[in-house]
Amino acid sequence: GPELMPAPRPDRAAAGRAAGRRQAANHPARPVMVTAAIPDPALVVLIGPAGSGKSTWAAERYLTHEVVSADLLRSMVGSGEHDIEASADAFTLLDQIVAARLGRGLTTVVDTLGQDAARRRGQLELARRAGMPAAAVLLSASAARCRERNRARDQPVPAAVLDAQIRRMRAVTSEVATEGWDVVLRAGAEPATAARALLVLVARHDTGRACVPP
Repeated sequence: GPELMPAPRPDRAAAGRAAGRRQAANHPARPVMVTAAIPDPALVVLIGPAGSGKSTWAAERYLTHEVVSADLLRSMVGSGEHDIEASADAFTLLDQIVAARLGRGLTTVVDTLGQDAARRRGQLELARRAGMPAAAVLLSASAARCRERNRARDQPVPAAVLDAQIRRMRAVTSEVATEGWDVVLRAGAEPATAARALLVLVARHDTGRACVPP
């Protein structure tokens, strides 16, 4: 008899992605394509040491409610954004928020150090399950600039901790390149040049979703 074809699998994230596109259309000040290289909606994971400009980069390109910040969540569940004892609860909330937003097909920008490989892979897997493209953005501020910004903070990260974060970036860059992200970008953190400083390191064009910047 005739071969029976399996029924097509429903795209559970399709409605959410459509909602995300409608959301962008309702905010004319924000372009639908946030940069030439990052699809929208998408998961965007920021990676860089303290003081590298992650929060500034995100604020210049995304709506406030699209950015999920570990510092902000620490301030909500603890005594402030530097309350390290509140980190476990803050990251539990962060994981829940990221999963919920991706499940609805909404652009989600994760603002943490991004240096934990297991956490990055977990976030990437959430995007895959939701049928969402995923981008890793490495902030490329110099070590001197990171230290300068850190010193200017009300509560600086201890120098030894920041130095370890800076040293870790070389290994993180190598790890990210092999993790299967749809787009990996190195981004300059200075506002005047950030848009021009985007450099595509990896772009998987087989998805048909990533666009290389001019």
